[in-house]
Amino acid sequence: FVSFLMLFFVLAAVGARLGGDLEKTSPAYLGFGQKALLILVWLLAAVSVFSLNIKTMRASSLANDFLSAPAQNVAQDQVKLKEALAKNTFASGEIGYQAVFNYLERINQQPVLAQNEDFYQMVFPALQKNVEISSARARNFVALGWLDLYFSGQNPERVGQAIEAGQKVISLAPNKKEGYLLLTAAYSISGQTDKADEVVAQAEQVGPVAGKAIKKYLEALR
Repeated sequence: FVSFLMLFFVLAAVGARLGGDLEKTSPAYLGFGQKALLILVWLLAAVSVFSLNIKTMRASSLANDFLSAPAQNVAQDQVKLKEALAKNTFASGEIGYQAVFNYLERINQQPVLAQNEDFYQMVFPALQKNVEISSARARNFVALGWLDLYFSGQNPERVGQAIEAGQKVISLAPNKKEGYLLLTAAYSISGQTDKADEVVAQAEQVGPVAGKAIKKYLEALR
């Protein structure tokens, strides 16, 4: 869509500037100002296609290589994720979001991956930027909270950050189960069992199905 949008804008600009006389569309009939305008338009189009399409496609390809890498190769393929995020395209936020949940699933299989501080430092800025740009989207806080919680072994203060994120999720989406799961896990890890029980009770008020799931989750943590 981005490519077609730019293409039709360019064609519309050229058509409006030169009119309907096909003979006068030849470069031989163009004045200096018209030639300069035409060159400028095509340069802008080329830069836009590179920045919005080619660059983004390359970043997405690198991110896909990371996401599809075998679990044992995730550390080696991390350099591809780093390169994808370094391109700083409009897809960087989504790449960071997908990379976090992909990596957290790998941690569940190989807990030693939670010691990879380089991964945390790499994706945290992308998630933080998501929060700054879309502060009303609960999913951004969900990703940020779980990232902090999984990597809290490297820095205990991250548990507090995860609690703040969980509270934000619930304030934005009171019916969203992920917020209660995040808070339950964070309070349980930090030894605040009373507050974990309060979260379960709060979830049960929202709905019996969600409350039962959160209670079962807390029992599994204990």
